[in-house]
Amino acid sequence: IRQNLLMENKTGKYFKYAIGEIVLVVIGILIALQINSWYGKQVNNAKQEKYLESIVNDLNQQLINLDYHLNEENDNLLDIQKLVSIYNKNKRFDLNDTTLNYFGSVFDRTTFLANRPTYTQLLSTGDIGLINNAEIRDEIVKYYQDIERRELVVQKNNDVKDLVINPIFLKNIDLTYPSITKSFKMNETYPRQLEQTNINLLQKDILFETVNIIKVKLLSTQAIIQWFEEDKKRTLDLIDLINNELK
Repeated sequence: IRQNLLMENKTGKYFKYAIGEIVLVVIGILIALQINSWYGKQVNNAKQEKYLESIVNDLNQQLINLDYHLNEENDNLLDIQKLVSIYNKNKRFDLNDTTLNYFGSVFDRTTFLANRPTYTQLLSTGDIGLINNAEIRDEIVKYYQDIERRELVVQKNNDVKDLVINPIFLKNIDLTYPSITKSFKMNETYPRQLEQTNINLLQKDILFETVNIIKVKLLSTQAIIQWFEEDKKRTLDLIDLINNELK
């Protein structure tokens, strides 16, 4: 058609026709780009939804972990409070199977593991930007940063207990026999060990050190319980926030 127009000296019509063709091509390109953009958004939205659902699953598992840790720490707290009550009443400790089990809670290590596989994947792939809602994205990042700090603090507390507190405690109380693991089996050396430990605890300096260690463990256990309660509330709040976005 363009050749016929040129041959017939219809230059004006030729240019109009050429411009029309260009316009059609441009429109076609724009439509293709829009389709690609729409498809890309659909893909990203689907990935975002999967990520958010996975984070909710991780958070629900974190709740299970927190409940387990809270139960352990509350049990430890009850035992330690009983030791404090015994001392406040008698100003001494008479060790037996029951009180030794209480002392076992003084030695108990606090465990805490952050459940973050989806968050780790978001960071490693750079897909954290796929979460469009800035409030949710910021809350997820803050949550896991705080959880990681909590994990580090708990580990540091365990290190202090292992390297500083336990050596002092074990110097004063012989807990090498099985009763401390709550699986005590009577043997011929047990009565002599128990008698000697009770004698040791009558010494003022040993008793003073022992009581102070118990009080330190009491305060640290109370603090850990408070931390875990706060973490549990934040976890529930974040689950609600994400679920509302997924509706």
